[in-house]
Amino acid sequence: LQEDQTYDTLFEGDQLSRFPSSRQQFRIHGTGSFLNAAISAHFFSGEKLKICVEKAKNLLNRSVKHVDKDNPILSPHF
Repeated sequence: LQEDQTYDTLFEGDQLSRFPSSRQQFRIHGTGSFLNAAISAHFFSGEKLKICVEKAKNLLNRSVKHVDKDNPILSPHF
């Protein structure tokens, strides 16, 4: 996994969807919990699952751009 891209994958019935992200050169703590919470929030508001994941990944990708590389804890402060 030395690529510049990483992928989250959603398998829903017979549909397979991949959601790309740029690989970061530092470790970030909290991305899984952040993504899970964002997907859940969209899902419980009535969105289709694939749309929930797309929106959550977009939010996560935007948020990662604001992470302090000296203190890599993810928080939505943009």
